[in-house]
Amino acid sequence: MNAALAWLMASRWRAAGMVLVLAVLPLTGIVAAAILALVVLRHGVAAGLTVAAIAGAGMAALHAALGGSLLAVGGVVLITWIPVLVMATVLRVSSSQARVLALAGIFGCGAVVGIFAAAGDPAAVWEQIIREQLLPLMDQAGIRYNREELLPALPAMAALMTGLAAAFWAVGHFVTVALARWAQATLVNPGGFRAEFHALRLGLPAVVVGGLVFIASALTDQPLAVNLALVLVVVFAVQGVAVMHGVVAGAGLHWAWLVPPYVLATVLPPHMLAMLAVMGFVDYWVDFRRRFAAKV
Repeated sequence: MNAALAWLMASRWRAAGMVLVLAVLPLTGIVAAAILALVVLRHGVAAGLTVAAIAGAGMAALHAALGGSLLAVGGVVLITWIPVLVMATVLRVSSSQARVLALAGIFGCGAVVGIFAAAGDPAAVWEQIIREQLLPLMDQAGIRYNREELLPALPAMAALMTGLAAAFWAVGHFVTVALARWAQATLVNPGGFRAEFHALRLGLPAVVVGGLVFIASALTDQPLAVNLALVLVVVFAVQGVAVMHGVVAGAGLHWAWLVPPYVLATVLPPHMLAMLAVMGFVDYWVDFRRRFAAKV
């Protein structure tokens, strides 16, 4: 794999061509964005912008030739590529995954505020989308669900959709940049990504802002505060994952200790997400990794 990555990074045109191909194929958009991030990490911001411009022009030409909408190309560039390029630039300059994760939280919260500013309370829009688009698709796909139980729960689900969508959009970009960092480490710094991720720790500003948002959402139950809190829950859950890996490594435990939490994450995702978020939030004061490493 290292040889393939080195070959790809040796030419802006090769990188742009691969980004273009992966961007237009289904389910490979994250890999295309990760390649852009890797170009920034390896060669700098100018190189990343060049590759993005070439790939974007190729996508526009392809969509025009096939009679597609150029809005789709603009959406990919604005919603995915630009945030990833910014995050990769921050990581290249700072070498801090914590700063990139904090930036993901800022992007996610900014998206929530922007949506609420544009649509008021967007819950009604989400409910309409679920009723008129998602449920018919589920019916066509033959997915079984209890319609009598689901329909009364739609308003509560719709009220949380803005925060959840913004959270996974923003943290998805963090994961994309982390994937690029891992690829970079395999080329020039084996083991570097592991050490950097294990050290991921959000600072006092993130903890203070998160605490204030959590308190506001609990005391007021305002839709904006609740959705902002959802973004920060996912952000702190990512730190919780870093804490979990760091504790296992620092305590000298076998990697198999990580299996049960991931199994629980697939079986009870909301509960495990909450547990990881609490772990990530309180780590600022407890510093689990230092405490467990001291016992080795």
